[in-house]
Amino acid sequence: ISLFLPFFTGEERQENLIPLKHLPTTSAKRVLLVEDDAQLRQVVAEMLASLGHTVVEVQDGKYASEKLAKAAHQFDLVISDIVMPNGLGGVKLAETIQREYPTIKIVLMSGYADRELPASVSLNCAFIQKPFNLAELQRSIGDLFNDAGQNKSDESRISIPPP
Repeated sequence: ISLFLPFFTGEERQENLIPLKHLPTTSAKRVLLVEDDAQLRQVVAEMLASLGHTVVEVQDGKYASEKLAKAAHQFDLVISDIVMPNGLGGVKLAETIQREYPTIKIVLMSGYADRELPASVSLNCAFIQKPFNLAELQRSIGDLFNDAGQNKSDESRISIPPP
């Protein structure tokens, strides 16, 4: 496994950091985390738990669909990678969730960004670019629940890779 991180050449500027207390907050959520990379899945699960959320982890869209079919009522939020194996990536999973479980919110995450998020998943759906930190994760979730289904502006539209 290779992990590529951006190269940092200077000192971190404190004025760019946003204290967690100034970010949107939400009550504890029940989260289904869908990520095929086991190490990344564990890190994100720990981040979510540190924010007070209850996390159930699965490794791909197929397992997420099975879990939702059995117990969709147990989840408030699905956080999913976009590019995953087994033919069911994050965008298709999000479309299914929005059609079959419209009360569940979705955060799609990816390390790639080269095409627009389809309009079919733009409602009740947020995007977070990998790598992200705890504050960015908290903001993504908080904004999604604070906006509760309102249309996002063109500025919030994102680019994602093809499946």
